[in-house]
Amino acid sequence: MPGSGKSFIGKQLAESLDFSFIDPDKILEQSHGKPLQQVLETLGEEMFLHAEEELSVASLEKVDRTVLATGGSIVYSHEAMETLSRLSSIIYLKVDLETLQHRTGNIPRGVIGLKNKSYKQLFEERSLLYEKWAAITINGSQSPNLVIGDMLKALYPKTTSV
Repeated sequence: MPGSGKSFIGKQLAESLDFSFIDPDKILEQSHGKPLQQVLETLGEEMFLHAEEELSVASLEKVDRTVLATGGSIVYSHEAMETLSRLSSIIYLKVDLETLQHRTGNIPRGVIGLKNKSYKQLFEERSLLYEKWAAITINGSQSPNLVIGDMLKALYPKTTSV
């Protein structure tokens, strides 16, 4: 969801791992020369989702050692999520609705689905999909250092030999 920390935490995680970082939303903004909300309005929801899917899947198919902060709406594409699951470990930054609304303010930007649903309805709908596809779920309401620490522990659990 917008405000979960995908971009901020993703950049920090990539730095910690000495990986590349890719944010398809930023690529869409740069390629269209507009803020994400205007890109969404120009393309429409279906074309926006398609562009987001293509960028996300292509990003992981072509590179290794990369953290990808997908747009939150990619979870609506079963095909893209299957591909991402096969190529990577999907991490769900789980953040409660109140915190998300506080972080994003009253007008979330570039969010597919808000035309016909409230932010709360969208949150409830997407939460189920995020949980379905997550290989790892992290409490995203914590401080960034704790979130990154939890991610690293989940990705690289210590093994002990006897």
